[in-house]
Amino acid sequence: MKNIRVIAFIIIIFSIIVVLINIVGRRTYKLTEKDMNLDKLLEERDAIVELTKKYLKTLNMLKDKVRQIGDRLENKLILARQMERSGDMLNEKQLWDLALKNYSIGLELLPQDPYLNYKMGLVLSNMGTLYFSNVEDYWGKAETYYLNSIKFSPSFSSSYYGLALLYLNYYEKNINKNKLNDALFYINKYINLNSKDPKAYFVKGRILYLMGNKNMAIEAYNSILNIVKESSPEYNNALKIIKEIKGEM
Repeated sequence: MKNIRVIAFIIIIFSIIVVLINIVGRRTYKLTEKDMNLDKLLEERDAIVELTKKYLKTLNMLKDKVRQIGDRLENKLILARQMERSGDMLNEKQLWDLALKNYSIGLELLPQDPYLNYKMGLVLSNMGTLYFSNVEDYWGKAETYYLNSIKFSPSFSSSYYGLALLYLNYYEKNINKNKLNDALFYINKYINLNSKDPKAYFVKGRILYLMGNKNMAIEAYNSILNIVKESSPEYNNALKIIKEIKGEM
């Protein structure tokens, strides 16, 4: 009976999130004075506020009932993956506060899950960029979740990439100028597992350039030329950067 109640909560949560995202999705258009309808905008705003309150209330109720599902791994996996999927939908719409809430409930069920730890790190990284006055708090937590993901699954490469980007941003946003060596370490870890991913070499090239290693940076960008098609945007971008670096030497 307890499991049935929990499943019912999952269904309610998913229903609310679909309605919420549909309303938010309708607000991606640009307004002009001619087509602006203030009453309609206020109505949609109020609907989003009320749905968000209802959604958070339901999540909090579910959080209180997490222990009721017992120790059966199957039950935990079902609920944790549902919270992950809901979080993914919210994350895609940049509703990061709500996404974070979903992922955190998933982690209460599966605290050693590398995917959920990674996604917590990713959302917190984005929130730090958005709410820059609290960037150190958000990014500090993001770092912890990325490292946990790596600890629980050393072969899960996305966390290496996320951590490398985080440390690069620490440097470029003047939060901590001593993170470039760590950024290089983790992007190399990622490349060891994903040697054909061009975006990794863009990150590596940027890190090496900022470290003053221009020749090594050019090598990283040259790696992209050997991976992607000659007519691709990645090829042209890498070639442009190489020419710019050579012009500085």
